[in-house]
Amino acid sequence: MGVTVRQKVKGRGKPWWVFVSHNGRRTSKRVGDKDSAEAVAGQIRARLKLGEFDFDKEKKKQKKIPLFKHFAQGFMETYSAMNHKPSTRESYQSALDNHINPVFGDMPLDAITRKDIKDFLNEKQKEQRVFDKKEKKFKKKRLSAASVRNLRAYLSCILSEALDDEWIQSNPASRTGKLIKKQDRARGINPFTWEEKSLFEGTVKKL
Repeated sequence: MGVTVRQKVKGRGKPWWVFVSHNGRRTSKRVGDKDSAEAVAGQIRARLKLGEFDFDKEKKKQKKIPLFKHFAQGFMETYSAMNHKPSTRESYQSALDNHINPVFGDMPLDAITRKDIKDFLNEKQKEQRVFDKKEKKFKKKRLSAASVRNLRAYLSCILSEALDDEWIQSNPASRTGKLIKKQDRARGINPFTWEEKSLFEGTVKKL
């Protein structure tokens, strides 16, 4: 018989877990902080000694990790509704519908990895075929760096809420902004030639 309390990833704060191993059967239970987990572990140890701990019932009672699209919908209806302007909410919803949910929507929150986020950001920076409704044909289009940064920010904000609600142990989208290329601010700027520079300076001096 064994009942242990620990984090799934050491040093990652909440949540703490209670792991139960008894007669070749195992289960685990997610609890908030360490003190709460220790209290739950004590109760489970007592029930095991009395033969009152039912593995099958405990597994059925465990909360199922929601899919990203369902959590995101709840995020929009609660957090976003209370904290974002209508224009910001529209931007979030558009990003979810057109970019984020098609990739992450059907994944459980705890299944999304840092590599998944990196692959998503890299793919969004590539040239893609987009259907133009007005011209009724496909065109090649590349999202701007600013648009990709917004997608990362929206995704990270939603996952931060999932972390705060203890559905996940860390935010896989954090510190991924470095993967987004910076805008070339010099693009489109035509600097003076030396002759034009001299002519310009001479003209200014005469004014």
